[in-house]
Amino acid sequence: MSQSYGMEIVIVLKGWTEVAEGDKIPFGQVPLLTLEVQCASTPPQDSASTLCQNLPLADVKVVDMSVSAFVASPDWLSAFDKMHNVTVMEVRGELLRGLPEALCAVLPSDGHSSPRMVLPSLRVLKLDSARLTEGDGIDSSDSLLHSLSDCFMLRFEYGMEIEELYLTDCTNTCEDDVEFLEEVVVDVFWDGYEFYEQDEEEEEENYSDEDYYDDYDVNIYDLFDTDYDVFGY
Repeated sequence: MSQSYGMEIVIVLKGWTEVAEGDKIPFGQVPLLTLEVQCASTPPQDSASTLCQNLPLADVKVVDMSVSAFVASPDWLSAFDKMHNVTVMEVRGELLRGLPEALCAVLPSDGHSSPRMVLPSLRVLKLDSARLTEGDGIDSSDSLLHSLSDCFMLRFEYGMEIEELYLTDCTNTCEDDVEFLEEVVVDVFWDGYEFYEQDEEEEEENYSDEDYYDDYDVNIYDLFDTDYDVFGY
């Protein structure tokens, strides 16, 4: 998993070689791989790919990571390219718009084989705390919801379809969204959590000057007691 705390960057990656039954990551088992790196500031762009070059990622079958915001950078694609045997991936984070792009990235031919897609064995994807849409009924084509749908269809065309999708504590998600994803995924498991939120900028735009004054809509004459004669008459 990868998480940023202020200026400090903490990267933790864990991988297992066995897949647990059901929807639980095998936390009771000792991971094959545990890597933790702490940096005082943002590391170089090629740091992730450099670290992953000599890691035993080819044997990993289960990956669990947490990110504040996922960006489909060359670093992640380089790491995913080594995970040939990963069948289960769990990702925690609110801003995951870049994840679908990374999951369906097609790597160019090396001259001896045809173009291939990353994570060829991935069949189970679990999203936790992700923000699927913009909320309040706003459903844009660049939302995580639509990006996931496009990603799943492309993986299906390459014969590497996602068979199970788990949605846990995901915001801006409703039953219609789940049914939309069921059109491209065999099994979608949703916890039924419905909580809608907006970006702070969107909330400020929707809060007009008129709304501001409505909050303080008080008639100045209401502040005086009409039964009391201040002059004594």
